Amino acid sequence: MALAFAIVLLAGDAALAVCTPTSPVDNATVSCTGSTIDQNLAAGYGTSTDTGNVITVAAGASVTGTGSRDGLIFDTATVLNYGTITGGLYGIQIGANFADITNAGTISGSIAAIQFFGNGNTLTLAPGSVINGLVQSTAGGNIFQLGGSGAATFDISALGDTAQYRNFGTFNKIDSSVWTLTGAATYSGDVNVNGGTLLVNGSLASANSVFVSPGATLGGTGTLPATFLDDGATLAPGTPTTIGTLTVNTMLLFCNCSVYSVKVSGLSADKTQVNGDVFLSDAPVVATVTGATPS
Repeated sequence: MALAFAIVLLAGDAALAVCTPTSPVDNATVSCTGSTIDQNLAAGYGTSTDTGNVITVAAGASVTGTGSRDGLIFDTATVLNYGTITGGLYGIQIGANFADITNAGTISGSIAAIQFFGNGNTLTLAPGSVINGLVQSTAGGNIFQLGGSGAATFDISALGDTAQYRNFGTFNKIDSSVWTLTGAATYSGDVNVNGGTLLVNGSLASANSVFVSPGATLGGTGTLPATFLDDGATLAPGTPTTIGTLTVNTMLLFCNCSVYSVKVSGLSADKTQVNGDVFLSDAPVVATVTGATPS
């Protein structure tokens, strides 16, 4: 009977251990599928000394740390979350600098959803991302990014040193996605539109500046700080379906091969209101006659 009971316990433990390989482990490709609960002593998965792993939580999968356990804990790692990570204290807790987390799922924690250590960390939100709790670090100089594919909306008032997403010094828009910003920012760092489209329908006026890279598009009906467009970058006031006015404070600078794209419908057209200096260079203007509705 004792042997049979031991076999049952081992079988039950194995059923919960669905993040593979098991932790502690270093420099491994970790895959989490199904439901992982309290796989390690201090977390749903991981130890504070695990380093160099790439951890993927699959869509529909979950990693849970109950009680005083974290969802994920590690020293350094790259995390790709498409499922659900939940911790009794922290959803994810990182022990060293330079962690890289991409979230298209849900991350939750009672003290913080994500606790970074130090600086040089990167958090990328993709469409579908839900963060329940604070995202914070022991130091500034971290990178916040909106990326992925598809379209989504982000309230920019959630980014700031006393807001939900704290201790970030750089804000990047990356990948092919279309992200729309609402709300009013208190964030004071730089904004880089490196890929896809960023529609600012709220206010980014508190930011230091906005730089738009080749192939990327900046638009919307909100307010921007000083804005600089590289060769091949596009400024498109309004939204893809609505004519509107985009406001730029301080300065707007086009390079020779930047593009200014507007929609025209009857007597209405998109426009940019600049409260400061404008440097147009020889940037071409692309006007699209459309049935877009004036805002």
